[in-house]
Amino acid sequence: MRKLFFLVLFAFCSCFLFSQKKIEGTPKALSEISAYDLVFNYSDIKIPKFGTEKAFLEKKVKTLEEKKAGSGEEFKRSWFLNRKERFEPRFIESFNKRFINKEIVVGEKDAEYVIKIHTTWMYPGYGVFATRHYRAELTADIYIYKKSDPEDIILKMTYKRMPGGSPLGADFYSGYRITECYAKLAKELAKYMKKKVL
Repeated sequence: MRKLFFLVLFAFCSCFLFSQKKIEGTPKALSEISAYDLVFNYSDIKIPKFGTEKAFLEKKVKTLEEKKAGSGEEFKRSWFLNRKERFEPRFIESFNKRFINKEIVVGEKDAEYVIKIHTTWMYPGYGVFATRHYRAELTADIYIYKKSDPEDIILKMTYKRMPGGSPLGADFYSGYRITECYAKLAKELAKYMKKKVL
């Protein structure tokens, strides 16, 4: 019984942690806007135990290179490529599919308004065959503004520790786990805009 209690408590706390958000601005000011361009910012990302992204990559590349020549540099290359090839398309897909009638659409280059996603903290997670798996998590600040006036922030939100990973645990690749963090972030943002903006 005690074990069940702690499992329920853990599930509740996990849900609460990744649903935390701080809101600044007036969501209803966006009620007439149906299309947004997207800007993704990855500067100054903090990585647990390493501090900076640079320190994390240096350590990761060195460790992988010691195991297999070339694997470290390949990891570093894919780490940056994943942004355009995985994270951003998955965010757009996850957000837009929640508006069947296209009440709000993101990823429109010609849109007058912008949603900027600044990733500030990231945990890549961990997954090795036949061992325990740890989901990835990320924290991001979201800014919404008119493209012609980027200093006038209409709405700012901070989403903390968005989780990402396979529900079955078969997520050995960090790129996949982080991609699912962006899918979750898009889902939470869409949910908020449905409730507070429309």
